[in-house]
Amino acid sequence: MWFRGDRPSYIRIYNGINFTPSNGRNRVCTLISQVIRVLIRQKAELEIEDKDGDRAVHHAAFGDEPAVMELLSHAGGADLNARNKRRQTALHIAVNKGHVGVVKTLLDLQCHPSLQVRP
Repeated sequence: MWFRGDRPSYIRIYNGINFTPSNGRNRVCTLISQVIRVLIRQKAELEIEDKDGDRAVHHAAFGDEPAVMELLSHAGGADLNARNKRRQTALHIAVNKGHVGVVKTLLDLQCHPSLQVRP
């Protein structure tokens, strides 16, 4: 349901999410965080794996999204040490991609720093 009311016509709100047009990464990150909050509030399953065994935490690491990682951990209780089919954790992915913010966030959230990729 789209609401307009007394807001300018270029601002649209759907299910509590503000879809104001904007250029830049900060607006996209904010929108992603809002969507994650709605999914958590609706009790969405955060541990579902895609065809590669990646979960939401892996995708947050791929996408360089430390704020999303915090949401998944604190509000959603996601497993930060989950491994995908390549036996990688979100920390492995963030380190390999050079996503320092995600690495710091994962370490602050006390993920296991010494899990090995190989068994």
